Amino acid sequence: MPSHLTTPQRARVGHTRLRAERCAFTLIELLVVVAIIGLLIGVLLPTLSGARDAAKLVVQQGNARQLMMGYAEYAIDRRDYVLPAMIDGNGFPDEIRVAPRDAAGNRIPLSTQPGRRWFWHLAPYLNDAYDVMYRDQDLLEDLYGRNDYYEMTLYPGFGINQRFVGGISAYRTNPLYGRSWGRSWYVQRTYDAKRPSGLMVFVSSAFTSGPTGFRDGYFRVEPPYFTAQNWTTMNAPGKGDEPTQSRNVWPVARGRVVAGFMDGHAEAMEWGRASDMRLWAPDADAPDWRMPPLTP
Repeated sequence: MPSHLTTPQRARVGHTRLRAERCAFTLIELLVVVAIIGLLIGVLLPTLSGARDAAKLVVQQGNARQLMMGYAEYAIDRRDYVLPAMIDGNGFPDEIRVAPRDAAGNRIPLSTQPGRRWFWHLAPYLNDAYDVMYRDQDLLEDLYGRNDYYEMTLYPGFGINQRFVGGISAYRTNPLYGRSWGRSWYVQRTYDAKRPSGLMVFVSSAFTSGPTGFRDGYFRVEPPYFTAQNWTTMNAPGKGDEPTQSRNVWPVARGRVVAGFMDGHAEAMEWGRASDMRLWAPDADAPDWRMPPLTP
């Protein structure tokens, strides 16, 4: 301590040094604090992850409800004809064979793939809220920013239950279907749904292909069974699995699938419930129900 300091000054300097020594952390104390912080992070991360997943499910359920509201309004304007996943031929009624418009207001011919898929047909009934249809918002922003209206129709976060809601043109143009199964086995008009609260229309989806990789969404999905088993496995997707195994049906979070039903409500459900055919087909009466073979 400098000799020129007075006795009171020396006392103050000594007190300051003593207080600094008392406030300093030892190495052991620092390690304990780091360990406590690590423990807290380990405890909080699953909670935060669970909260994030729960929020994602809530958002997607809300989107599914909005999709069903637009879907119902579309049917009202089309004499109750429902919108299929794809208007893929001349077998559909004139009421729905109307060329839609893209985001720029240009007509999209029904002779093109974007004009056939449901995306642009339903968009006006959602006030062009494309984010309601998409789960992957980054992909949506990229496609919209590039005016890629073709790919926008491919990867919405929900696919339509193509086989049993709206159907495909072959059902109407190929007499084999009518002769084998009649006309009431799939929904053409809203009143064809025998159990509206138990019939899924939109189902959370995904897609994988070589050039594009994984896409968190696809515009159509297929049921677990048709005349035979459609899905290559009935187990919930795990690490390394691909949407092709479940015909593009895919969980949103926590292994749960989100679906919009014909009566307008939405659910987040476990995989086992989502693979129950009674939610897919109007006539299904068992979880593994399937259509009878076609009659030649």
